[in-house]
Amino acid sequence: MNYFRRVRLLKCTYCQVREKHGQRSAQAQSPADYCVQLVKRSDYEHYLTNLLLPDQLRTPAFAIRALSTEVAGVRDSVSERTIGMMRMQFWRETIEKIYQDNVPQHPVAVMLHQSIREHRLSKSLFHRLIDSRTGKHS
Repeated sequence: MNYFRRVRLLKCTYCQVREKHGQRSAQAQSPADYCVQLVKRSDYEHYLTNLLLPDQLRTPAFAIRALSTEVAGVRDSVSERTIGMMRMQFWRETIEKIYQDNVPQHPVAVMLHQSIREHRLSKSLFHRLIDSRTGKHS
């Protein structure tokens, strides 16, 4: 990773978002920015606390929190239980694919894959996160 890219990744998230919208708003949103914005929009308290984390942990924390937000939002976004269970199954399968280096083109999945590779995160913890939300949707 070159020096300038590393410096950009180490900037505070607020600065990155502000620069993105101020200077490069016509570009597509990066997976990291997607995760940050999802958490900011859906779970503002955790957004603020993630900003306080050390730089090397901030991006993985936003990826994990974005997964939690996606899974938690299933109940509110579907009208039928079957559709909700299908979405939960999508996330279970996505976790399996991530650990097989077959990453779906979903911004949260992309960032989780990067975080898993860098920090060797446990697959069982992701399944437990999904399963804990599945019980609330039954």
